[in-house]
Amino acid sequence: MGGWDRRADSLPSARGKYPPVPLLTGVNGGYDIDFRYMASQGIVLLGHLEAITDGRIVLAPDLQENLLKGDKWFNDFKRSVDEYIAKSAMSCEQDLKQNQVPEPQEVTDPIFELDLKTSGITSIIWSSGFRYDFDWVKLPIFDETGEPLHQRGVTQLPGIYFLGLRWLFKIKSAFLILGGPEEDAAYIAEHIKTREKQN
Repeated sequence: MGGWDRRADSLPSARGKYPPVPLLTGVNGGYDIDFRYMASQGIVLLGHLEAITDGRIVLAPDLQENLLKGDKWFNDFKRSVDEYIAKSAMSCEQDLKQNQVPEPQEVTDPIFELDLKTSGITSIIWSSGFRYDFDWVKLPIFDETGEPLHQRGVTQLPGIYFLGLRWLFKIKSAFLILGGPEEDAAYIAEHIKTREKQN
């Protein structure tokens, strides 16, 4: 599993500010999702949306900054995988091939504004991820940012647990295909069993 077994408590980040997980796919044998390569194939990369006014989209000048942040995090992730492989003396195949492509035109010549009509944009699909919303849970088990307070899914209130959260215990905790929830569920089940014996 390598980097997927990295534990949340090994991160320098504070709770509620965990880094994103790597963008990977198993299609065609597996590869990382490289935004620069996608741009070379025709996808237009933009900074984050700041406003929509009178049919015009205003964009932040942060595309290159975001690409560089993504590069740094992904390189750090790959380094942690390599370190795990070396430490555990695992036998594995060579790293995935890197797509060598030039910097996208949108980085060298940024787009700060788009007119929807003249750009031929007739539909917008909002696909911006999600955030947890535990407003309906009226219990003192959250920090000031709304993130659950727990140790490996176990809260301070007996009988209240969390499972399937990102970085619940390890990077794989939210990934069914990696068995993360299964491992965390086994831990919580053992905790419940022990608690019942003590009562």
